[in-house]
Amino acid sequence: PGEAGRFAALTDGAVHDRLPEVADLAGVDLLYVAGLDEDASFSLALLARDHNVLVNVEDVRELCDFHVPGSVRRGDLLIAVGTGGASPGLARRLRRHLEAEFGPE
Repeated sequence: PGEAGRFAALTDGAVHDRLPEVADLAGVDLLYVAGLDEDASFSLALLARDHNVLVNVEDVRELCDFHVPGSVRRGDLLIAVGTGGASPGLARRLRRHLEAEFGPE
């Protein structure tokens, strides 16, 4: 399936060349979905919800149970950017701008 069809289980660090299945969700509390087409993302979101797993689908607000702000970390400095899921594209652009403004120094 390529990069978009790979997933890593944090419990064992294994990388699988397929999408998660029901058995893979056992003991999982959160599922992040990114880089998949709309149909695959929708199917995984439904599967996760059917098994009481909270899900976040990248840039698809209606498929998210929670939102994650973009962040820039430079040493002890942490800048978070969020729109409450209303405009993930804007949050991403702002994060990239801040990354350029605040270099590693």
